[in-house]
Amino acid sequence: MVTVQVTLREETYKRLKAQADALGLEVAAMLAADVEARVPAGEISEEVQEIIERQAKQYKDVFDRLAQ
Repeated sequence: MVTVQVTLREETYKRLKAQADALGLEVAAMLAADVEARVPAGEISEEVQEIIERQAKQYKDVFDRLAQ
């Protein structure tokens, strides 16, 4: 685990605290969950990669025309 320190305006913290309280969370836990949800896992499954490659081949002519 990595710890990140963030400086917020008081008003921003108060709004985040109200949201976190409504969810039964600490502000830090709510922010950590939000950040992790925004960052992609980094790896694409083989199935998705195959679909992308198939679509790229199928529409190669269209992509070439669009690139011109």
